[in-house]
Amino acid sequence: MNRAVVDNPGRDVVAGLSWALAAMLLAFFINAFPAWSALSQQLGKQAALLPFGLLGLILLPLALLAWRRRPWGWRCILAGILCAGLGLLATDPAFPAKRIHVAEYAVLALVLRRALAPWLKGWSLTLAAALFGLLAGLHDEMVQGLLPSRSFGLRDIGVDGLGALAGSLLGHGLRLAPGAASAAALRWRDLPPASWALGLLPLGLGVALLAWPLERLAGSAIPLWTVSPLLAGCALLLAQPPVSDPGWRRLLLILLLFTAPLALYPLLSHVPPLVFR
Repeated sequence: MNRAVVDNPGRDVVAGLSWALAAMLLAFFINAFPAWSALSQQLGKQAALLPFGLLGLILLPLALLAWRRRPWGWRCILAGILCAGLGLLATDPAFPAKRIHVAEYAVLALVLRRALAPWLKGWSLTLAAALFGLLAGLHDEMVQGLLPSRSFGLRDIGVDGLGALAGSLLGHGLRLAPGAASAAALRWRDLPPASWALGLLPLGLGVALLAWPLERLAGSAIPLWTVSPLLAGCALLLAQPPVSDPGWRRLLLILLLFTAPLALYPLLSHVPPLVFR
């Protein structure tokens, strides 16, 4: 059944601006690590408070703006705090500056919630924002793997994912960007089973099979066969009959735009003087 994708054209504009802001934030995260590292060295032990301070500095004004949307979902807020804590604990102790990734990806997830709000609501919106945040973290790490002074790490992707989940849960609990109206919100059951079995699941498997062996391939060019499952997943998703709902078509296109470019990094690792680390 077709439904209106957004309540008004202005929400489309805001969503587009949110996607642009998310892209700029990701570029900033990739390039800001040397500055965070230097700041952490100057602060010493107090650097452990930096992620909490940054996240609180951003969440406090947002919480004040959302004050009228009470009651808040305190269970989601506590779950978000727990995920943030787990992310901080999971960070490599040899690189304490990386704890800032938890705050960064929590903020990114809040922006992604706003970008996805015209199509999703409730838990669908919360989980989708966390998923796109995790994919952004994978891009971040693969770019780092091609930089001379940085390296790829599966552990760091997990930390980024926990940060994104924390931010999305906090946004859910604080009623930030609550999502589409009930009549416009996409429903998972409206997506044909074939799109799941022959499209989304192979695509997710392709992303996982690309990322999993990369740490063991550090120090050399990434074999081109590693992109085969990802490209096959993208092709299978594109081969599915178009879904009738325009909202789902747009959301699936955004998913492809997030995942298909991952195939470029192994190709770039074969271009001198780049070496994947």
